[in-house]
Order: sequence, then structure tokens, then C-alpha cells
Amino acid sequence: MVAKVGLRLDYYDPSGFTISDTSDPFITDSVWSNLRTFKNPKKAKRRWYLSPRIGISHPISERDVLHFTYGHYFQVPPFNQIISSYVFSGAFPVIGNADVKPQKTISYEVGVKHAFTNQIVLDVTAFYKDIKDWSRLKQFKYGLGGGNYSTYVNEDWGSVRGLEFSLQKRPGGTFLPYFSGNLTYTFQVASGSFSSPWNAYDWMWRGYPLPPYESPLDWDQRHSVLFTVGFNVPKGQTFLGSRIFSNFGVTLQHYYGSGYPFTPPIHSLRDAIERINSERLPSYQSTNMRAYKKFNVGHLSILSYVDISNLFNRKDLNSPNDIQWYYQFHDPEGEVKDPTVWRQRRTTRFGIELSLSGF
Repeated sequence: MVAKVGLRLDYYDPSGFTISDTSDPFITDSVWSNLRTFKNPKKAKRRWYLSPRIGISHPISERDVLHFTYGHYFQVPPFNQIISSYVFSGAFPVIGNADVKPQKTISYEVGVKHAFTNQIVLDVTAFYKDIKDWSRLKQFKYGLGGGNYSTYVNEDWGSVRGLEFSLQKRPGGTFLPYFSGNLTYTFQVASGSFSSPWNAYDWMWRGYPLPPYESPLDWDQRHSVLFTVGFNVPKGQTFLGSRIFSNFGVTLQHYYGSGYPFTPPIHSLRDAIERINSERLPSYQSTNMRAYKKFNVGHLSILSYVDISNLFNRKDLNSPNDIQWYYQFHDPEGEVKDPTVWRQRRTTRFGIELSLSGF
């Protein structure tokens, strides 16, 4: 058995101040009425974090290996959540919170790897991620005049779980020695309270109740497939008895992804909870190709190549311009006919690389 065990220490000091009393938080400037300063501000907390990490690889037969990983991970909040404007404008002003805690993720992964031959390997892995202390915007009321403000708090959560199957063919061996390939299929479910801090802000602005249970997150892509095949002939070797293919290679990569979720138009408070990311955008596919040929002229090495993205020039949707318009008329470009809603079409790039050797 091979075990890698680690312990990471993080020290985090935002070096800022935060609100001490949410019901009486501000002193209003005597000249500029929309400018606020904290009343009796308190120092933001300094925090220490210990993150254990462990990875185990254990051979269970000559061709089978069991692997397992477990770890804690912390992510410092973006600076725009810590330091934000204290100028109150609009109906729902937003300010930063220097005391917002880092996001915590606990990750588990277990799998089995089986080698059919020295070049063909199958890996099956199950994974789970538990996300805590995710920040969201929360509204607070203060004063007798019905004033309000929103700031970041650690009240969101989420989880990601799934399975991944990977079949890999390495170059070499007696079976198709110049060919390599990899086929990866991933099934996952990503769910949580909200996908971003601003989702809760938008919910509050519209007067919707907070959802009592998890919903699919914006990046909840249930199915994805990545297929890569390569053909590479090293220098000095032949293919089918010909040296034309010597120092030549071509790689094809095809990706398929099922559609991401979106929230259809909401017409009632009941819809606000039941329809969160309840619909799916169409799936999309893309095929990319790279080919190269290398020549040697004396001490000069010439590498010519071509890269083609979206080889078959598919027209796939990226994100609709207006969800309501798309849901009603099935037109992703919206009233303004926005062409940027589509993924990038075919792009071709040629190149030549020159290098000198032997000096």
C-alpha cells in the first residue's frame, strides 16, 4: 500500500471591521445622506484552519488497484465580498462583510483501476463533495424608518456527487502501437440552496420565500462524455511500410455535454420554490482536431501544424439572451437577435515552428 498523508495549515486575517449590531449598524454622514459609516465597529476575526489530506493506493491483484482520497479544502472569499461600497444607492444597497468565513469543501473519492494489458486501463471512480459556509446576500432591516441593507453571510450550502468511468489506451504494445485513446464518461448531480450569492439577493428583491430544500445548481450537468483518439508515428519509424507518416501525428477530440438547468418564468410564490432550475437547455457537442508533421533539414527543424476547433461547425446554444423570451418562443437570441448566445463556430489555425539544433 502507498499512502500519502498531509496536513495543511491556513491563517486568514481579513484585517478589517464589521457591523457589531445589525439592528443599529450605521452612522449617517451629516453632509452626504447616502454615505454610512459603521457604528461601534468590531474587528473581523482572524481564523486558523487545519486541513487533513489523505490518499491511498492499494494493489489488490497483479492488475487491480484500489484508490481512495479524502481532504478538507478552504477557499478565501473574493475581495468584493469583503470590501464593498458603503454608499447607499438604490432600494437594496449591498455592502461588504470583512467577517465572512471562507468556503469549506470536504471531498471523498474511491475507485478501482484495472489493467487489461500494459496499455489498456479501466478506472471507475465514485466521488462526493460537501460544500459548507457558502456565502449569500442577506437583507437586514434597521432603524424606525424601515431602512434596509444586504451583506454577505455564510448560509448557503451544496453538494456534488457522481461516478466517472475512464477507459485509456496508451501508445505502444502489439495492438495498434501508434494509436492512443481515452474515453471518459461522467455522471454527476450538483445540488444546493443557491448557485451564487446574487441568487438570494434577486429572490429577496422579488419577494419570494427562501427555498426550504436543495435544487439543481447552475452547473448541474448530469452527463458528459470526452473521447480522444490519437495517431502518432515517431521519427524513423514507418506505418504500413511507408516513411511518409514518420514524425507525423493527428489527434481528434470529441466532447458531449447534456444541457445545463435554468429557471423558467415564475408567476407565483409556489412557482418560486418548485421551478428553481427545473428546466434544461439543449445538449451540445464539439469535435476538435490537431495534426502535425515534422521535417528536418540539416540543423533546422520545421514543425507544421493545424488546429481546428468545432470541426463540423455545429451551431450549439451557450446561453439564451432572455430566459422568458426563450421559454415562450423557443428563440435563444431574444428580441435583440443576440448572436453571442451561440457557442464558437469552426475556427482554423495554421502554424509553422522553426528551431535550430546541433550548435
